[in-house]
Amino acid sequence: MKTFKDYLNEDIQGVFINPNEFAEFHLLDGISISMVIEKETVDSKTGLGQEYEDATQGIFETVIVLSLKAADYKKPLVGAKVRLDGKHYYVINAFEDYGMLTIKLGANES
Repeated sequence: MKTFKDYLNEDIQGVFINPNEFAEFHLLDGISISMVIEKETVDSKTGLGQEYEDATQGIFETVIVLSLKAADYKKPLVGAKVRLDGKHYYVINAFEDYGMLTIKLGANES
């Protein structure tokens, strides 16, 4: 009998990261990987400390969240530099959960 985890693993590949369903292929550090990308329109810097907020005032930041199969890419360290589709980003956060890897990336725009 299949377990919940078995069904979840099937759904990860068959639905969540299936390019015919939700995902698309993107180049992450030169590797073509099927993933879902969400763009965050507003990234609040609240809670990061007044010194950080003062130092980054007037700097606009693009923030995107990648969701991909954990087996397809090694979990990066916070602060690491990565390249997505030819554009450079830094890792804000990364975590694995139930076979999925979620990576939050940021890039300063100005």
